[in-house]
Amino acid sequence: MSIDTIVSLGLFAAALFLMVRFGCGRHMMGHAHSHAHAGAHGGGGVPPLAAGEDVDPVCGMTVDRSSAGAATFQGKTYYFCSGSCRRKFEAAPAAYTAKLVNASGEAAHRHGCC
Repeated sequence: MSIDTIVSLGLFAAALFLMVRFGCGRHMMGHAHSHAHAGAHGGGGVPPLAAGEDVDPVCGMTVDRSSAGAATFQGKTYYFCSGSCRRKFEAAPAAYTAKLVNASGEAAHRHGCC
């Protein structure tokens, strides 16, 4: 192998690592900017939400209830990071609420935004 090949492979590996660790790959690995209700469901290592915060059921972002848009489904109020997420939820609320709790009773992790 030539030195150019080794350097190219090293740069490729470094770029791939950075993308997975800090870029879009962190969402797949569970290291996104917000998490679902870990405290209420015993999630390992994920800090609980602060008072007055909730999780957007569409994108998984942590939102401040006082400034977030809201919608009610089956007697429960859900909060949203944006009008776009609220409209998506209102179009198919059962699809989003079913994903909030998986079979083991732990909060499902959804990442990304609108």
